Amino acid sequence: MVRIGQLLISLESREIQLDSESLRIGSRAFDILELLIRAQGTLVSKDEIMRRVWPDTVVEENNLQVHVAALRKALGADRDLIKTVPGRGYRLMLAHEEAPLQHETAAGLLPCASIMLPAGVSALIGRQTLVAQVLGGLNAGRVVTLVGAGGIGKTRVALEVAGQATMRFPDGVVFVPLASVSNARFALEALAGALGIKLPAGRLSSDLIAAEIAGRRVLIVLDNCEHVIDAAAEMARAMTAVNPALCVLATSREALRIQDEVLYHVPSLDVPPDASLGDEILQTSAVQLFLARARTIDPCFSSDERSIFLTGLVCRRLDGIPLAIELAAARAAVLGIEVLVDHLDECFRILTGGFRGVLPRHQTLKAMLDWSYRLLDDTERTLLRWLGVFLNGFSFDAACHMVAAHGFSQTEILDALGGLVSKSLVIHDSGTVPSRYRLLATTRAYALQQLEDNGERKAAALAHAAWPVLAHQRTSGSIL
Repeated sequence: MVRIGQLLISLESREIQLDSESLRIGSRAFDILELLIRAQGTLVSKDEIMRRVWPDTVVEENNLQVHVAALRKALGADRDLIKTVPGRGYRLMLAHEEAPLQHETAAGLLPCASIMLPAGVSALIGRQTLVAQVLGGLNAGRVVTLVGAGGIGKTRVALEVAGQATMRFPDGVVFVPLASVSNARFALEALAGALGIKLPAGRLSSDLIAAEIAGRRVLIVLDNCEHVIDAAAEMARAMTAVNPALCVLATSREALRIQDEVLYHVPSLDVPPDASLGDEILQTSAVQLFLARARTIDPCFSSDERSIFLTGLVCRRLDGIPLAIELAAARAAVLGIEVLVDHLDECFRILTGGFRGVLPRHQTLKAMLDWSYRLLDDTERTLLRWLGVFLNGFSFDAACHMVAAHGFSQTEILDALGGLVSKSLVIHDSGTVPSRYRLLATTRAYALQQLEDNGERKAAALAHAAWPVLAHQRTSGSIL
């Protein structure tokens, strides 16, 4: 039983008692109350509440406010124990002195870390080896970063790792979602809120937060760092510098680039080879994810030989990217796999309709790529667009040729190409001499669309057509 003010709450039997009498509230209100209790005094965002309490329904924010008002009414004189954090969410104060719940550790009284990880995630498919590797990395390193393209499943892998690592961190696993923060100051507030640390906004700094949690054996998960990469790097550096018992697990489209960081690249799921059939197709993780997602919508989703073959084709066309596969599976469950295949060239139109309550950029394939594209600088955007004309990869010289008319120096192109590789938008095919690079099919389709939108498609096609002749001349020594 948990006591909140005058109320006694049993989370197991979902009962509330006031003066030994049962008190009835709606099931949604109880779900919200349970979330706030399990957060143990830390902030629970509005987005998280709506995602968890209404996982399959779109609701307006005022619906949430109505249920919070019902909870406050049930608390009566203790209604102020539910604190509103304007623009962010709610916090349940578990003591009248308005401080988060505290507990005893060897280091004395410290704010209790949240050990709640986002719930409602589906079973992890095809990542068992990677999860084991990352767990080993946490044993050996202090800062581990999962890097990969958008929609590749970095957050899902991080959640699995964190869930399996909880026994190693007796002071908790703290999940810090950074996707919705817009600048470094808000990133610090998100970290402080997740840790249950109350400091005046003007005094917040990475070093002060690090000092507050010195000595705590805790795993901090910094999720979606790419748009606040400098702030995330500084937070990770500061916390690990003063606390040898603390580890940071970050997810980002590029590395934090701090000392002793260990990187794990999250690859695409494996897809069936072109000539594969039947069981060979079914054994690939991309196809397994597709079928699992489709069958949550249509339990009778077809698994005849023709459908399995087409499913393998779709997964190959989508490069084994989990987000794209889940969106495609949802469409196939409604429209049929044949219709999906016939319209897959229109991937940005058809691959929509992700889970309600998830980040907007995870609800359509185009929104996910738009997010990545906006984070690039002007040179990187230009280069990415013009590289979209290459179907089978390209060399550095080819990249220089494509954007020669833009007046970029080789150094600028080198920096831009390196940036695209580090941000997981361009793949470097290691082991090739000379080095070659390529775009995933979905990224290439997006780059071509950007060329079209910027009125550059014809000029890029002409430059691409001229490259083989120029490359031959260079190779044969006809030109310098």
